[in-house]
Amino acid sequence: KPNDLEYEKFYYPLLLKGKKRYCGFKVEPGKKSKLDAKGFECVRRDFAPIVSKTQKTVFKKLIEERDTRGAVEYARSRVEDLMNGRCDIEELVLSKQLTQLPDDYKSNAAHVELAKRLIRDLPPTVAPKVGDRIDYIIRTGEEKQYLRAVTPDEIRSGQYTIDTQYYLDKQL
Repeated sequence: KPNDLEYEKFYYPLLLKGKKRYCGFKVEPGKKSKLDAKGFECVRRDFAPIVSKTQKTVFKKLIEERDTRGAVEYARSRVEDLMNGRCDIEELVLSKQLTQLPDDYKSNAAHVELAKRLIRDLPPTVAPKVGDRIDYIIRTGEEKQYLRAVTPDEIRSGQYTIDTQYYLDKQL
């Protein structure tokens, strides 16, 4: 027995990266065409803003402007900005929600370790609570990554320096 198929949309051009990861110019009847990304870092919240911003601009250059060289040059310039300290701190802030009490977490996580320290060091009125989002930056150091989360203010004050290699290897 035949199935009735309903036309929904098409993507042109389309960049396929793998299962559930694609980006393209979405064309739907009666709607304005737009750039649409699924499954990439730029649509997820667990990456630093520099990742999302860079990826969106690269996709725009590749798909909307069809400018491959421009996309490569832009990505390269963002890497250079990162490695030469020319990024705003805000672009490197990671943020995760504290979903339970820090001591109840089974695995080690950067935002949890930072929350434990802030709860220990800050007055209860300003210390993080369950449900809060914890903003953090990964600092330089020899310890494991989850032990190197610091607040953006601790970076701004010069107390710590940003681990740009971490952001290059694990984020960008």
